[in-house]
Amino acid sequence: NHGVRLIKQHLRFLKKVLIVLDGISETSQLEMLAGSPDWFGERSRIIITTTNKDIFRHPNFKDKVQEYNVELLSHEAAFSLFCKLAFGDYPPSEDMKDLCNEIIEKVGRLPLALEKIASSLYGHDMDIWEDTLKNFHKVVYDNIFSDILKSSYEGLEAESQQIFLDLACFLNGEKVDRVIEILQGFGYSSPQTNLQLLVDRCLIDILDGHIQMHILILCMGKEIVRRKLGTRQQTRIWLRDDARRLFHENNELKYICGIVMDLEEEEELVLKAKAFAGMSELKILRINNVQLSEDIEFLSNKLTLLNWPGYPSKYLPSTFQPPSLIELHLPGSNVERLWNGTQSFKSFSFVITCESLKTLVLSNCGLEFFPEFGFPMGYLTELHIDGTSINELSPSIKNLFGLVLLNLGNCIRLSSLPTEIGSLSSLKTLILNGCKNLHKLPPSLESVKPLEELDIGGTSISTIPLVENLRILNCERLKSIIWHSLASLPTEYFSSLKDLNLSDCNLVDEDIPSDLELFSSLEILDLGSNHFERLSKSIEQLINLKVLYLNDCHKLKQVPKLPQSIRYVGGEKSLSMLTTSQGTDHKLVLSHKTSLVGMENQMEKVCNLLDLERSKDALFVGIFGSSGIGKTTIAEVVYNTIVDQFQSGCFLYLSSKQNSLVPLQHQMLSHLLSKETKIWDEDHGAQLIKHHMSNRKVLIVLDGVDERNQIEKLVGSPNWFAPGSRVIITARNRDVLHQLDYRDQVQEYKVELLSRESAYSLFCKNAFGDGPSDKNDLCSEIVEKVGRLPLALRTIGSYLHNKELEVWIETLKRLDEVEQNFFDTISQRTQKKTTPTLGQI
Repeated sequence: NHGVRLIKQHLRFLKKVLIVLDGISETSQLEMLAGSPDWFGERSRIIITTTNKDIFRHPNFKDKVQEYNVELLSHEAAFSLFCKLAFGDYPPSEDMKDLCNEIIEKVGRLPLALEKIASSLYGHDMDIWEDTLKNFHKVVYDNIFSDILKSSYEGLEAESQQIFLDLACFLNGEKVDRVIEILQGFGYSSPQTNLQLLVDRCLIDILDGHIQMHILILCMGKEIVRRKLGTRQQTRIWLRDDARRLFHENNELKYICGIVMDLEEEEELVLKAKAFAGMSELKILRINNVQLSEDIEFLSNKLTLLNWPGYPSKYLPSTFQPPSLIELHLPGSNVERLWNGTQSFKSFSFVITCESLKTLVLSNCGLEFFPEFGFPMGYLTELHIDGTSINELSPSIKNLFGLVLLNLGNCIRLSSLPTEIGSLSSLKTLILNGCKNLHKLPPSLESVKPLEELDIGGTSISTIPLVENLRILNCERLKSIIWHSLASLPTEYFSSLKDLNLSDCNLVDEDIPSDLELFSSLEILDLGSNHFERLSKSIEQLINLKVLYLNDCHKLKQVPKLPQSIRYVGGEKSLSMLTTSQGTDHKLVLSHKTSLVGMENQMEKVCNLLDLERSKDALFVGIFGSSGIGKTTIAEVVYNTIVDQFQSGCFLYLSSKQNSLVPLQHQMLSHLLSKETKIWDEDHGAQLIKHHMSNRKVLIVLDGVDERNQIEKLVGSPNWFAPGSRVIITARNRDVLHQLDYRDQVQEYKVELLSRESAYSLFCKNAFGDGPSDKNDLCSEIVEKVGRLPLALRTIGSYLHNKELEVWIETLKRLDEVEQNFFDTISQRTQKKTTPTLGQI
């Protein structure tokens, strides 16, 4: 206190001082050294470095501190720093460069860590370098933890420390909301507060709604746990050898709170089932490719998450009644009934209190009877019983009124759905694909207003259901389709439909309705593998159609004029017809370079980033820019230009409205492998992609990415793919790319606006086709006001095609007072039978 008085007394009257307080970790330190800005004279400056942002929330400093978050080094700067310290003034050999890059990737571009590890490797041969990589966790702990990170971790309260270790061992990369639910199930009193504390202490980040740890902090957390191996403080298992040792030695098993092991098929592990009897504190169990020496008789009732693909027993233990269970995943298991002696939930008291259960996955297991849900379970949002032998659903399904996704795909014995399915007032996705004995849907389904995605492909259903708000409808492999009288339907039916799959439905010329105006919102239409000879002219009514698949339509002889909105047409035969009959000026696929109009140079720049000739590594390229600027156009042209240089390719159009990435994972794998693939859930799909892509040179485009999770579950990282593979990602928001752990390995390209000359050419091409322009001055004015965005230029140009001069003048006048949604509105009205006035628009 005497020191504080002296500081205030003497420094207040000095004109100007500069003070640096380096490594402040507690508010009390700041209070005793620089308690408030008014301790100091005018123009004084105080610099504080800390790993604890919480100290700036002290009342004396709130709103008075300018904060700066130090960013990691770029990959180039990290490489330079590391090589300078590891090799001195001598450049590394090519072999050593590869090792340097591996270490830098693991270290995560943290300068002090790079300095320490590089200095420890100086002068050593390659064997020591490779040993460092092999024992990386230990090296990090020994060289860095004690100096850099120890105080941040040890300064936490006991509960915060345990949550930190749970995140490091089990939950890094998960969505924050899901993490909070799981931590609450673990019994922590205030997980949200603790997560914020870990953010403030710079131990975790929250990016795009996901938990993210720096690789060194992750290593530190895991090494803290591993150093307790074989003691009662060893509470978390994620390594195969650790699990084998503990299970076989039965060492202190009652203290184990979590086991998470993702083993490859060749790493299959056999464990003693009796060992689980000693794990009364087990809260998270997520394992695969693990077999048991005998049937399991005990599982902890403290489990919050149970995920065991291929679960080897035929039932769950009868004593297993966990009140805090959030997720139960047993896909591909031998389960015939959920508990020994019954197929019903009804007699188990835990269901009454198990309000936390949100996800139940029993895909492809031995289940023969649909469980009786004898009590309301409003928290259950996902139910997957696809690929099972159930033949009917119980009326008790009405008790699952919170269900958002119901997956019954490939239940080949299922012959009917109960009327009570109409009580599922929250249902958004219903999957019935492959239920070949299902002949009709109950009329009550039409009353499920939230339903957005319906998959009836491969069933025996013949009548297209009338559901008002459907966005995605899959009817593939329906052998007989009966259309309602579309002319008599209210306009709200199908008005929301964006994606319609009618592939392999035995369609002939007469099967495609002559009036498709009700489907005017369609963006993706799959008519592949059908038998029509001519595509109906009504296709032109689909004014928002962007993607049309006509693959394997071997009888097709004639393709009519397509709507101006079209971007991609699948099928070589149909493509050649379009090119022959309509000329390359048609904006058909944008798969010909002549369709780029002013963007050729940008396409070449993207091709240069892909570096097809020189780089043998797997490469990711991100294309970003605002809506309508041409990201998809460039990606499509590049894809169609280079795809022949790969073993296989896949172009995926993403939608933020999709509730699950499993359909996209299935589409990708089926397309790339040319065979059907069963996927249990998103995690299983990611594992399959990683496994199969490791030995195939592929080209993949993810178009319209807006969440990091989409990248992680569909393409993971470059090390998933075989040498020479290329992944192109288009996104409006560059931050999606920057949130990736390997962001420095992603080549980025920002799409630029068209030049004025190119914008003018693109507009005139859409407004006049190949004919001469007789409205040059008006064209120039409109191009100037539209702002050189390709999509807007195409939309307005198409709208004005063949219009009278008065419409052009009125359009130009309205552009002076235009709002952002004007172009979208015009696009929706373009090419309708009756042209609206701009006043109506």
